[in-house]
Amino acid sequence: MWRHALLELELADQPSSVRTARRAVTALCATLEVEPSNAALVVSELVANAVEHGHGPVTTTACWQSSRVRVEVTDEGHGHPTVEHPELLRERGRGLMIVAALADKWGVAETTSGTLVWAELAY
Repeated sequence: MWRHALLELELADQPSSVRTARRAVTALCATLEVEPSNAALVVSELVANAVEHGHGPVTTTACWQSSRVRVEVTDEGHGHPTVEHPELLRERGRGLMIVAALADKWGVAETTSGTLVWAELAY
């Protein structure tokens, strides 16, 4: 059972929100005394995707359970993000590929108000 959210941020639909979410998750990991790099990178990619492809404000939530952290990012868009396999020289399109590589589990859920993308990482 996931414990209550340790972090919940309401972020604007703008690129600077990526940095805000990354810093908040890094600070949370420091509080939990765990290495923040993977969780910070995962939340950066999820928020960046929500800002670029979603709609409306972005909510970032982090919960913990024994030795795992779960990061969730929601927006008001109604797309279903998928992992892309871009050409080698393409500058974009690797976000969910990075999330899939770093997270133990990840997924997408449609909600009544939009899209929720989540990732779980062991620490």
